[in-house]
Amino acid sequence: MGKKLVLRDQFSQIRSHVNESEITVITGPRQVGKTTLIRQIMEDIGGGKTPPANINYFNLDVSQDHQLFLRQENVVSFIKNRIPKKGKLYVFIDEIQRIPNPGIFLKGIYDLSLPVKMVVTGSSSLEIRSKIAESLTGRKRLFTMYPLSLKEYVSYFDANLYALAVKGDAHAQASMSHYVDDFLLYGGYPKVLFESGGSERILPLEEIFTSYIDKDIVGLLRVRDPYVFTKFVQILSEETGNPVNIKGMSEELHIKDDTIRKYITSLEQTFIIRRVPPFFGSTRTEIRKMPKVYFFDNGIRNYAKDGKDMSENAYRNRKDAGFLLENFIFSELVKAGMDDIRYWRTKYGAEVDFIVHKKGMDIPIEIKATSSHKPDVSRGFYSHLTTYTPKYAVIVSFSKHDTVKVHGTEVHYLQPYQLIQFLIQL
Repeated sequence: MGKKLVLRDQFSQIRSHVNESEITVITGPRQVGKTTLIRQIMEDIGGGKTPPANINYFNLDVSQDHQLFLRQENVVSFIKNRIPKKGKLYVFIDEIQRIPNPGIFLKGIYDLSLPVKMVVTGSSSLEIRSKIAESLTGRKRLFTMYPLSLKEYVSYFDANLYALAVKGDAHAQASMSHYVDDFLLYGGYPKVLFESGGSERILPLEEIFTSYIDKDIVGLLRVRDPYVFTKFVQILSEETGNPVNIKGMSEELHIKDDTIRKYITSLEQTFIIRRVPPFFGSTRTEIRKMPKVYFFDNGIRNYAKDGKDMSENAYRNRKDAGFLLENFIFSELVKAGMDDIRYWRTKYGAEVDFIVHKKGMDIPIEIKATSSHKPDVSRGFYSHLTTYTPKYAVIVSFSKHDTVKVHGTEVHYLQPYQLIQFLIQL
């Protein structure tokens, strides 16, 4: 990887907020690049008129830095002793959840109205939202960082390739193929993707997953049996894209239903999975209760499922290729800020993978890990179109781009990497 760093799509937005007096809070899973991003911001600030002495960085995973933050008065004294005659002091704090009651801690400092700008990161939405967000009402802005998007990954190697491929350039689309296959298999963690090959990517994935279990699950959330929890994550990875069967998992693991629910909540709060609820209208035949589960990152999902054997088969040779493409589309939607995602299924088996709500429209999306020479619409997808007649619908596959009318709906056939730009432009 050398000295070259990924410029995240969120950089400009977060960098702009650093000019505001509010506390900038950046949350997200471990090792997605939060520290790299704030170091880029520090470098950008330092490249202007701000003296290096006015820019201070603390990592609360480091014991020496953590010691300073054990007492609020120590931090206040540190800030007061370094207030510059001109401008402001910048304090960047990594892993803020490491101190007790971080929200109250930061609120007390902020309310002193000192000329200091605080930028903090945290790796657990449980800690950030419950212990920081509520205490800092009106005093902060929250940003969430996820693993790299496909666009960010590809742009690291070729700044123009992604845009050309989205526009339909044949040469660019051919070049995109191996990037897409890599991403579907190994996910978007920077430390993983920028290794040179498949076998070299397994070790950092193992490290990320093991660190997550040790630090967040055992250390932070106090889960008593990490082995059972890890087994649960494996089972969940095998059920990606399927409705959650709490009773079945409870019986398989010999633990209570409430423990399963606690585990799911813990995985959501630490940015590993998200539940996707069902979409329903007025018909009684539609499923209304059971959510489906997706992972935020394909690499973590595949490592949880297969361990070190995950790279034995290339993406297109895997039996679960369809689920991997579906999980990838989910994660790309979330990274693009499209959080209102549901799925549709009837009691008779008709199904649509995702329904995305955007600008007052519900847009059905079907995922196919195949390619075909002519457009086709599944019975389940057709059933939804005839029931709701949406203005737009999308079928994501590896087929050639096409647009057809189905029962009054404009159906677009798109490559996996074309979906986000299509939705943005609506």
